[in-house]
Amino acid sequence: MNAHEILSARANPNVQDYRTRYPVPIHWIFKKDEQFGMEYFGYLDLVLKTLKKYVKTGSNVFDIGCGDGKMSSLMIESGYDVTGFDFSPDAIGFAKLINRRDSFHVVDLEKDALPVHGQAQGIIMVEVLEHLHPKHYPRVLADIKSHLTDDGIFIVSLPSRDLPLNERWHYVHVEEKEFVDLMTENGWSITERIYNYRLNHPASWILQHGWRLLDNKYWRLNLFCRLLAKWYTSSCNECLQHQKPARFIFVCKKA
Repeated sequence: MNAHEILSARANPNVQDYRTRYPVPIHWIFKKDEQFGMEYFGYLDLVLKTLKKYVKTGSNVFDIGCGDGKMSSLMIESGYDVTGFDFSPDAIGFAKLINRRDSFHVVDLEKDALPVHGQAQGIIMVEVLEHLHPKHYPRVLADIKSHLTDDGIFIVSLPSRDLPLNERWHYVHVEEKEFVDLMTENGWSITERIYNYRLNHPASWILQHGWRLLDNKYWRLNLFCRLLAKWYTSSCNECLQHQKPARFIFVCKKA
């Protein structure tokens, strides 16, 4: 069996339609010193830093699975020419409204190709593959490749198998080798691997299990929340391969 078949065989059969998750622009609500915001902005910062390392400011960048456009906004602020894609019409509506741009498009990657004809110097896919059934991976990766310049960079972030599966929204989490095999089988090479969210660290444990002691309906200990955010960023956000990362960020090129 090849990689996408192995992943398909263990895909979660109970995934709900992710489009129903956007009654509000949820990613614009997160704050860096709040529970979900620490993790969320942590991996966005790593992706943006990696993009700046490989792709010149002013270049065309495609944000595939852009949601409500929060990551797109960070890239726009950094000087990139961003085009975003998502399968939720509500999310795309928020992305257009908040970013004040029309360069956001509705597309269902499991059914359709990207609705553009040009190519980009950078393409990012942040926490998206786990929302697609693995049987679609080869076609989606081929479509992405056709829209990337020959010297372009494709940055992918996705959850590792060490992170418990979100059975409501995610089909599958991967092992590092599984993703490398998937990309190799589909004509990609891995240029760099970045490891995010160290799970075997006290700050991560507090974030997952002790957050209600810091922030609940009765009180919010602002100083301790800010201190935890700094501790998480310095000790957990970027980690080493052996430190049980919750997320992988891969930098890929056409093979």
